Amino acid sequence: MIITKKTTLIGLISIVGIVVASLSITFIVIEVRKHKLIEHDPIIVWGDDDFILYNFPGKGTAKNPYRIENYNITTEAKVGITIWNTTAHFIVRNCLVNAEETGIWIESVATETATITKNTCMLNSKYGIFLYDTDGQSLIQNVCTNNRFSIYIHSCLAISLSENECTNSDYGMVILYSPAISLIENHCTNNFVGAYLYFSSAPSFSHNLFSSCTYGLYLMFSLSAFINQNEFTTNNYGVFLNSSRCSHLSENNIASNDYGVFLISSSNSEFTDNVISYNYLGLYFVYNINSCNATYNLFQDNTGYAIYIEAFNYGNNIHHNSFINNAEGYPSQAYDDSINFWYDYANNEGNFWNDHNLIGSYIIAGSTNQEDLYPLESRPV
Repeated sequence: MIITKKTTLIGLISIVGIVVASLSITFIVIEVRKHKLIEHDPIIVWGDDDFILYNFPGKGTAKNPYRIENYNITTEAKVGITIWNTTAHFIVRNCLVNAEETGIWIESVATETATITKNTCMLNSKYGIFLYDTDGQSLIQNVCTNNRFSIYIHSCLAISLSENECTNSDYGMVILYSPAISLIENHCTNNFVGAYLYFSSAPSFSHNLFSSCTYGLYLMFSLSAFINQNEFTTNNYGVFLNSSRCSHLSENNIASNDYGVFLISSSNSEFTDNVISYNYLGLYFVYNINSCNATYNLFQDNTGYAIYIEAFNYGNNIHHNSFINNAEGYPSQAYDDSINFWYDYANNEGNFWNDHNLIGSYIIAGSTNQEDLYPLESRPV
């Protein structure tokens, strides 16, 4: 489908409306649920026997897990729910947790035994939900709002996060030293950082919304991230890659940010089939970026350059993209202060530039006099 200015604007207006409406609905739902829950003191489970002492329903098996559910834990204690060093299966479900520091703390529990779902963790001074040294757990449809860190994961493997809402916090999600994390259909809005990953390899992001944050998604020292079909809108930085190699960004909508995608020392990355529009700068390369490929992307209506490449960024391949109405009033729609390939040198095919007169090469602004030697006559995307 060809994305036009009208359809993109309608989409952005819809997204903003959805974010505002969802925030309003979230607080209404919290207030309604609060009155339907059972008030409960803080829960501390240190080993499997404590599930029995609390007389939670369930047997601790995969088919019949212990169930901690339907509680309102509003407390001045440091932690609302603590579960540590267990092997039994359990679910924490439909609880509202507001403690002094942390809502739900899960540590050193057996692999694939915990499901944390449909809880509201709010107004905790540190963590909404905290996971440490526990693998294969699932966090589903939780609402974490007005915490410092809404969801915090440290030294875990293969955690699945789906359909969670992380809002109005310093950090929506923090993932440290935790490989193979999966994020699907989460909403991270109105945070300083939507999601922050540090030394976490092979994470995957799909169908998430990162909106109204200073940094939508921030990856640092992370390897082989797969970022597919997400929305990055109205952030200062939509995607910020810092020393994170071999990232794959495809089919994302990156719109109305100050910087759509910002790279520092993040080589060997792939950008394919993305729509990058209405940003100030679309794709920005800073310091020692090489061997990246940007292909089959639509760069449209970015007020500054669609792609800006500073000095010392070499050997990047940029071809089969469509550049439409970017950097109006500038000498070209892209800028390059290094030496890169603005065409597919194997097939002698470059990019489509809607301001090119179809005569000769397309000149790229910048100190190194780069050119697209083989500009395309029709749009590839």
